[in-house]
Amino acid sequence: MQTPYIFIDADGTQSAWLYLIVEKSTQVFYASQCAGLENQIRSTEGYLIPLIGLTFDTDVLLDEYSHKLRQIFHQGQYCRSATKLNQQQLDQLRSCIENITIWFTSNEPEDDQRQHLYLDLSRLEEITEAWVPVISPYGKAILIWKNCD
Repeated sequence: MQTPYIFIDADGTQSAWLYLIVEKSTQVFYASQCAGLENQIRSTEGYLIPLIGLTFDTDVLLDEYSHKLRQIFHQGQYCRSATKLNQQQLDQLRSCIENITIWFTSNEPEDDQRQHLYLDLSRLEEITEAWVPVISPYGKAILIWKNCD
């Protein structure tokens, strides 16, 4: 049996989206185009959490937030990787990420709570537009959104 490989927005027709791939052994791989105009394809094993709901309850809000994230990586028409982001841009990225909350749920509903994402500072070299390592309540994860091209 072939390992499941799911390419997110393979034809580029989804309007606004923001997903979290929690990196766990699932034997399912999610791939996404990233790195701005470099058009890299990256993938990781795990499970996908769509980031919709209270924070992004409309497509307009979701699109505006994705645009805000994209702008951190742009200077004019050019995109930058993390090695070219200055401290101000890293701070902007960290702030944007820390404003995102997700539900951390368990088998005990009374324990369910919204928690924040955090930029994974141990993986700065992996950061590029539309592919950012984060720490989630579920463990290490990758935050992805629609690439700029």
